[in-house]
Order: sequence, then structure tokens, then C-alpha cells
Amino acid sequence: MPVLNKLKISLAVLAAVLVVFLAGAIGYNRGHSDSHAGSGGADFAVLQEVYGILQRDFVEPDKVKPEALEQGAIDGLIQSLHDRHTTYIDPDSYRAGVDPISGTVNGIGVLVSLDTTTNRIVVISPYRGSPAEIAGIRAGDVILDVDGQSTEDWTLPQAEKVIRGPEGTTVRLTVQHKTGSVEELTVTRRKIELPTVFTNLGLQPDFRLVDSAGSTVTDIAYIQLQQFTQPSVAAVETALRQVRAGSYKAIILDLRGNPGGALDATADITDMFMNRGV
Repeated sequence: MPVLNKLKISLAVLAAVLVVFLAGAIGYNRGHSDSHAGSGGADFAVLQEVYGILQRDFVEPDKVKPEALEQGAIDGLIQSLHDRHTTYIDPDSYRAGVDPISGTVNGIGVLVSLDTTTNRIVVISPYRGSPAEIAGIRAGDVILDVDGQSTEDWTLPQAEKVIRGPEGTTVRLTVQHKTGSVEELTVTRRKIELPTVFTNLGLQPDFRLVDSAGSTVTDIAYIQLQQFTQPSVAAVETALRQVRAGSYKAIILDLRGNPGGALDATADITDMFMNRGV
């Protein structure tokens, strides 16, 4: 067989192997027996073999990083279900206290974004009463470095991962305020309840409801629920109590973009709007 044809066949086999690998789970590389892995009908021994081939023969060995490949494989498993309500919380996020169901995170209580013009991490706003707000961090502040590490060209997930951390630990931020002054702040992390309910009822934070002419609407209550978490139950209950005490003729319950959440919280909130039935 000509060498060129052999090369084409080898590349085709490698491509097929990579496709199988990327769609599968390299996570079985650590401490999972073949018999256990195969209990669902899948032959994960093949994936083990693919992983071994990549480690031994891949043309760019520096790219064969077990942690990154494992994470990619897990992502592939989850994505193959085509269910946006099934997610995977990686160990770092779990240790940092990120819990989308309970609606809490261990951190300093600040919402940040990436300024694509300057490639800098910018504070959108600190949560009210959070360690970040108490320390003096304000909306519009630029985070220049975290614990001595420059944030230049950081990604947003990278910044969030470093700023978050175990409750009770501290993080040192160098921020540039809108005035141009630079300040170093040490902030103690704690458990933060992520806000999920926004209204026009005078609660904080609140929205202003306007009509097509731009005039403020005062007789219709607006409640936006971004996710069903345990804290959102009490927040919705508080909002509805204020609606009953006011002179509102209707309620707009905005669920756009709500990905779901905790089943108990969903049932509890739904029950607030139902007289009977499941």
C-alpha cells in the first residue's frame, strides 16, 4: 500500500478516535472499573484505550492534559442529554460554595463583567450589604489585580473563580475607582444569597414599570423571578404580601429566561398562585 494512502487511513482512524473521545467520558480514567462502567451497556474500556492512544501517540503531547480532557468529556456527556436543566458543578466551584439550587455562593458579593474594549474586569455592582460594598467597592470600579495577580486579559470565569473562595477566607483586590484613584482592599468572603426576585414594588433591588409612552405604571405589580431557589420563596412571598397591601389591579409575573431550579421551591411558589390542585 502506498505510504500516502497509509497516512490517509491513519489520519482517518485518528479522527474517528478523537470524535469518539470528545463525545465520551475520560472521567472513567480515575478509579472506575470496566465492569461498573459497562453496567449501562456502554463499553468504557474503549474510552480508556482511546485515552491511552492519545497519551502515547498524539502529535502534540502538550495538549493531552488529563484535567482539561476529563472536563471536556464530562461536558460532552451532559450535553449529549440535550437537557438544559442537567448541569455539572466542578470540584472548584463546589469548594467555593457555588450552589445554583440553594441560590448561594461563597464570595464577596459582587457582580462583575468583562470590558471587551480594555480587557479588564469591571464591577457592575456590589450586592447590598455585601462584604464588597462594606469594603468600599463601587459600581464602575476596575479590578486591577487579585491577590497580587494582574487581571489583564483574564476571562470572566477566571476572575469569578479566583475572587470566590471558602467562607471566612480573605481576598486582596486592587481597584481603580471612577475618579481614577487606586485602592487596595482586603475583603473577607462569606456566604452570599444571590438575588433572584426583582420588582417595581419599592423593594431593593427594584425595577420601574413603564407603558408604551414611557410613563411609569403604578397600578400593575411587576415581579421578575430569574430562578427557583430556596431564598426566592421568601422573596416572592414578601412581594405578594406587599401587592395585597397596595392598590394594584394586576400582576405581571415575568419568568423569561428562568432555567428552573429547586423542585420544592418551584412547588412552594406555584402554590402561592393556586387555590387548589397539584
